Amino acid sequence: MIVDVHTHPPSHRDAVPEDQQGLNSQWRPDKAVRGAVTWAEYLEAMDVVDKACVFGIAFKGQTVDPHTGRNLNDQTAEFANAHPEKVIGFMSVHPDDGYDPIQEMERCVHELGMRGIKLGPNYQNFDPLGKPAFRVYEAAQRLGLPIVFHQGTSPVRDAPIRYAHPLVMDEVAMAFPELRIVMAHMGHPWHIDTFAVIRKHPHVYADVSANFYRPWQQYHGLLLATEWNVLDKLVFGSDYPVATPQERWTGCWPSTSSRRARRCHASPKRSSTRSSTATRSACLASRRVRGSTLDEGPFGTRTLTYLKRPTSNVQLFATIRTCPRTASSTTLLLAGSIAARTASGALRRASARPKRPAHRRAGMASCGSRGIKRRGGARL
Repeated sequence: MIVDVHTHPPSHRDAVPEDQQGLNSQWRPDKAVRGAVTWAEYLEAMDVVDKACVFGIAFKGQTVDPHTGRNLNDQTAEFANAHPEKVIGFMSVHPDDGYDPIQEMERCVHELGMRGIKLGPNYQNFDPLGKPAFRVYEAAQRLGLPIVFHQGTSPVRDAPIRYAHPLVMDEVAMAFPELRIVMAHMGHPWHIDTFAVIRKHPHVYADVSANFYRPWQQYHGLLLATEWNVLDKLVFGSDYPVATPQERWTGCWPSTSSRRARRCHASPKRSSTRSSTATRSACLASRRVRGSTLDEGPFGTRTLTYLKRPTSNVQLFATIRTCPRTASSTTLLLAGSIAARTASGALRRASARPKRPAHRRAGMASCGSRGIKRRGGARL
């Protein structure tokens, strides 16, 4: 079973009015995105996954949806409860906005059946290490609610980036060691700081959303995750409607229907030197797995992690998790990466390259203070 841990709720139950169908060109670099979607469009996009966590974000002074005038959490819960076989509802609260966030959290859990929290300290403009925020973390830990934090950069001008730096999560995890945390977007562009945090804390994870449309960043980040041995701490997320799960899937693994992809898969030697596979890194694309190890999942559950036989130099991972609230198996799609042997293989190839013959080395051009001399003494 595959779970998308990072989606945003549809803005409209039925058709979106024409005056609200605007495109946003800041969310991703390759194309503009329509943020207003319907229930049907959301469910169609989620057809490729088995479960999806959905959440809004409680901006300061905006506890109601501007389009419907309804409470944000009530609206999210209505959508999630209408499709319990697919959607898992998460709440959002503001730690310092004139109401008691703890009371709202308990209402969302006991009355609305919500199972997690989404916080974006930079978007909500609260100090993630302040006392009001710590009250929310303490209540989440007590109620057994995982928190998905927005992490990393943002194009919003009035959103302080320092509130979303991954190293902040280190201090939160030290103060609340039993709190389950998912750091969104692998903390882009600070991947190495994110991996240092999730490596250190057993209950802190990162999702892979918002990376595939920056292919070099994704490749470099997943390579770092391989070197730091934290691939099993990465979970699948699409950031819908910014991207669909299908886009996220195909964006980080080349299509097996393409001729070029088939050539790369058929020839490990070629795929290790071609950027067509390397720059796309890898996400899981198969359920046929071999071998297994047992460790603990992000929500305090036992996790069975499978390692698939590598295809060329790419390692693929999947995780099966059991959710204690639903007593059903759920799978979080984990990121894969180019294996570390890619780099070592390049070094071996470089060291094995034949040296230039002595008579050719002697005739090579030389640089001097008066210009470059070619063979025979002629100047350029």
